[in-house]
Amino acid sequence: MAKLVWQLEGQAPIAFAIRQERVAVGRDTSNDIRLAESAISSQHAVIITHMGSSTLHDLGSRNGSWVNGKRIESQLLRHGDVVQFGRLAMNFIDESFAATPQSGTDATQRDATKVIGSGAANPTNARGAIKAGMPPLPPGTPDFAELDRLIGSIRSHRNSGDQEVASQRAEMMAEWKKLMAYCTALKARLASEPRVRFFEISERRNEVVIRVEHTTGQSIQSVMLSWGHIEQRARGGDGIWLRAPPLPDRHYEKCDAAARDLVAAVAHLLA
Repeated sequence: MAKLVWQLEGQAPIAFAIRQERVAVGRDTSNDIRLAESAISSQHAVIITHMGSSTLHDLGSRNGSWVNGKRIESQLLRHGDVVQFGRLAMNFIDESFAATPQSGTDATQRDATKVIGSGAANPTNARGAIKAGMPPLPPGTPDFAELDRLIGSIRSHRNSGDQEVASQRAEMMAEWKKLMAYCTALKARLASEPRVRFFEISERRNEVVIRVEHTTGQSIQSVMLSWGHIEQRARGGDGIWLRAPPLPDRHYEKCDAAARDLVAAVAHLLA
């Protein structure tokens, strides 16, 4: 069986076994060998093994796949090769080769044999160690460290902003749910009021509609509550809105203020 072995001085080796015919390498969790390092592409490379021989194929990765310091598109791997994905270097170990005494074995192969570990470690837990033990860039390799740093910083800022917006939206939605419960109680309170001709609470549309006929024969007047402005819902909900003509539409983030103004609008229609 073949392995890719990563070794940091003073720490136990991390071995990635190549057990199947096709082994995918990359940052994404769908890969057989996941390398949680920013310089590694989501789908970085693939190792194809046939008839006991393994060939490394780069998948158009941003920072490239390298064998013994040379960037490659496709390369047959041999025992002792230094395989590098972006800035992360490992040794390719062919155990069948390592187990057979070889005459004229060079120093690179002997050193590579020494780093074989007792078992595969979880690569997703190795991120900190991998970063701490990054080898020097081979000659001609572009250094994307600043690019990676900026991407990480932008993503972190964006995620922080997204989380803040999601938290605010969740808080406002909780206020809307409280208001819906209040309206259910208000509907029961007005059930015997004949001038209230219509009182609908729609959880599907997230709206409350009350229609009042103050005097028989007069035009019916309406009060409406909605989650998100009725004319801009395609953009998503942005809190509680009260529509009670002829007053301008009003926006609320809290249930109490919206409930107070709703009661005042209904009282004005019934008085």
